[in-house]
This record gives sequence, structure tokens and C-alpha cells, in this order.
Amino acid sequence: AWAAWLWLGIEPAAPSFEVVRDVEFRAADARRLQVVAPRLRGIPVRGMTRAVPADETGRWLVPPSMPVMSDPQVDPAEATVQPAELPDVVARALDRDAPVSFESPPSLVYIVRLGAPVLAWEVQLPLTMHPEPSRPTVWISAMTGRLLDEREQVQSARARVFGENPSTTPQVRDVELPRMGVAPPGNALV
Repeated sequence: AWAAWLWLGIEPAAPSFEVVRDVEFRAADARRLQVVAPRLRGIPVRGMTRAVPADETGRWLVPPSMPVMSDPQVDPAEATVQPAELPDVVARALDRDAPVSFESPPSLVYIVRLGAPVLAWEVQLPLTMHPEPSRPTVWISAMTGRLLDEREQVQSARARVFGENPSTTPQVRDVELPRMGVAPPGNALV
């Protein structure tokens, strides 16, 4: 790959990182973690965040490592699917009858598929409550208009439980657990 860049006189896109959020690491010495996400050709790469230790000034103690992936084959300016077309494209991809509305304007991002960054439109659909809560984020290829990924942002759980205990209240009822914390495998849910 480097030989091709040298022969053609092209250099690979230099990646940069943006801080996504700060996480308190150790209060005693004011160290913390910064969650950083890579950017290629000026736009974010989704799904490739890294945690980097930082001191109290925000200076990284260890430089973040770039995720292993090839160079993007398409620049953001080369997108063939335009933002005005996205409501119809997303509706077709999700098998909906009418064009969909968006919670926020769509943004161009790269998502990594099989080790290569793919140019995609990231679309946040609004919250719907019927038949159950849903707020999906959708990634549509900016070149072909195909659905690349869909991620549900609403996390909820339902359970069938006894009111007090099975001997005094033998009838079960459905309850929703709206603020259930996720624990690592093998630990009880909080």
C-alpha cells in the first residue's frame, strides 16, 4: 500500500482524534480517562472510540492508537445520495410506507465494515411510543443508499412477577423495568 502511495505521489489521510467525553479515573491524583474517536478526512469514524488516560490538564499520558483499517476509498464530497433524498431512502430501507422524519439533520460519517471505512449518512429517527418505545439510529450508504446498520437507542425490559410472593399473590403481573442497569456477565442486574 505504501508503495502505491509513493508511486502515485499520494499520502494517506492523516487521522485526528476528537474527545467524546471525560471519565473520572482516580480522584486522588486527578487523572482521568478521555474517550476519543478518530476522524478521517474531517468526519468522524463511528464505532472506533478509544479510552486514553489523561492528566488534570487534559494532556494524554499515552497517545491514542489508530484502529486498524484501510484508507477510505471515497471522500465526503463524492457522496451520491443527497440529504434531500434521505427521507425516501430511509423509508425504503426500513420498509415503511411514507417518508420518515428525522430528529436532527443527517450527518456524514465513516463506519468500518470488514476493515474498510465506508462513507455513510447517520440518521437519528425520532422517539415513537407505539407499539413500544423506539428511537433507532440508522446508517445509510452515501454511495448506494443501502441500509448499512441500525441501532436501537431505547433500552427497556419487561418481566412477569408476583406481587409479593407466589403463596400470597399467585397471580403474575407484567411490569416494566425502565432504569435497569447493565452489569457484566455473571453479576446480578441492578
